[in-house]
Amino acid sequence: MRAAVLEEKGRFAIREVPDPVLDRDEVLVRVRCCGVCGSDLHIFREAVGVGPGHEISGDIVEVGPDVKGWSVGDRVAVEPYISCGECYWCQRGEIGLCEQYYVALLEYKGSFSTYVKARPPQLYKLPDDLSYEQAALVEPTTCALHAVRLSEMKKGDVVVVLGLGPIGQLVARVARELGPEPCMRPR
Repeated sequence: MRAAVLEEKGRFAIREVPDPVLDRDEVLVRVRCCGVCGSDLHIFREAVGVGPGHEISGDIVEVGPDVKGWSVGDRVAVEPYISCGECYWCQRGEIGLCEQYYVALLEYKGSFSTYVKARPPQLYKLPDDLSYEQAALVEPTTCALHAVRLSEMKKGDVVVVLGLGPIGQLVARVARELGPEPCMRPR
């Protein structure tokens, strides 16, 4: 398969790399769309030891023998990292602090590639009317939704979003959809 490989700071190359080898409880997903996150820019600029690309949508093309409920041809969005679900942090609902999450992150090769492998808890089935491009926005939109939920805003609150990069734009949109008053009035 082909993959974008970070060769040095500021330099990707498209290379032939081995196809992923599935474990019995994994599926192989052909990547149809992978978004570019702000963290990918940091990876690119600083040659951080993490694979780029984690806003993924695609099609399941192979299913391990122990996988239930998923089939070849299923259209999916993929959560790139998975927490253990059992440690102190996971039990508190702080899955972003899970030690196994960070181990997975450091081993992550990225999704600017032909294929990625995933386990069923990482998969989200896509409705037929959602494009692959729209589905690649599932991951950053969930980040925005998480931020809005953490704010504990209520209907009628005034919300200000500082920083209107892609995630800030999504936070503003999610906040608006959930009902607070916009802080800027139309002229």
